[in-house]
Amino acid sequence: MTTNAPFEVRTGEDLPSIYWPPASALPEKKPVQASKLAVIYSRFSTDNQHETSIERQEGDCRLYIGEHGLALVGTYADRGISGTTDEREALERLREDGKKGLFTHVVVESLDRLARTLKIAIEIFEELLDHDIILHDAEENRPLSIIDVGHKGASAQSALELLKRRSQSGKRRNAALGTFGIANCFGYERHWDDDKQCLIWRQHEKEAALVLEAFELCASGVSIARIRDLFNARPLAERCGRTFTRSF
Repeated sequence: MTTNAPFEVRTGEDLPSIYWPPASALPEKKPVQASKLAVIYSRFSTDNQHETSIERQEGDCRLYIGEHGLALVGTYADRGISGTTDEREALERLREDGKKGLFTHVVVESLDRLARTLKIAIEIFEELLDHDIILHDAEENRPLSIIDVGHKGASAQSALELLKRRSQSGKRRNAALGTFGIANCFGYERHWDDDKQCLIWRQHEKEAALVLEAFELCASGVSIARIRDLFNARPLAERCGRTFTRSF
């Protein structure tokens, strides 16, 4: 049997109330358990890092929170500041909010985002522990214990000290070679000293004369741009084959 009559969809709204379950029979909407409230802390320093570092860290932490059944209630981010100090605006807010009981979990991409020294790492961990707050490391994919913090904190501090030593060593090496990075220091030249058996700096007479003249002109009130133009107007040989800019 076929019919061209339109098909009527019945929603049940016109049924007597007897067919509707009482409100007491409906499942209650459960609030998020206080024990699952989590926040994210992220940080980047000024060493070859930028804003996208915060986005990446938060993304990794959000994945961790979702996979472990936690509920994200806030984020804290410090931008362009070292982890060797605990005087960080966002970190200070996190610690104050933790004392107020606003969350029970702190998730970081890795411990060195929270602290770069063992002392600060342990201090923050113990403070969180005092307020029943669990610290999680998304990179490790698990909560951290005091042993973890001690081990990872010491490793982070050791890596930082090694980086500092290498940086200082590089500066000393550049100074010995008469260079700043890959450029020579204008006004000086490198010279092999037979007596000392090493490279030393010695004054380059023509370049040093230009440097002295530039300082004297500047002291007399001539602008940097004008000094640049005056020097560049001279024959190339008189300016030591150099084209000057505002940074000289």
